[in-house]
Amino acid sequence: MDDKWYFILGTTIGVIVTHYVMKNKVCPVCGVCNCPICGTITTVSLIEGQREGSLLVQNIYEDHIDGLNFIEYPLANVSGTPVTLFIGQSVSNGCTETLTLTQIVGSVVSISGYQAIFSKVVDNTKICPV
Repeated sequence: MDDKWYFILGTTIGVIVTHYVMKNKVCPVCGVCNCPICGTITTVSLIEGQREGSLLVQNIYEDHIDGLNFIEYPLANVSGTPVTLFIGQSVSNGCTETLTLTQIVGSVVSISGYQAIFSKVVDNTKICPV
């Protein structure tokens, strides 16, 4: 059981959060076993109008999302920078946090519409500019 990926499913203010906890596995992000940045990898599901970290999701389409990225480093951007992300593309807060769009689920005709699924990596070992 120590060589498996474990997950904990919970919610945070309407956002579905899944924590994948790695034990004795090679990190899929950096390739190091039990590295400091990938001890946990978080999967976040967002719908239109929700924000996680630096990204506000404004519109979700079948193959991409539109939103605003609020960069925090080296200087905070309070108005946000427009971004369009396709599967596999990422945004960052400029230092410690990266969100990568991994998939889009749902449909335009479903009650809940589309959901954008992101992989979130937080690297607290980085020294960010002040």
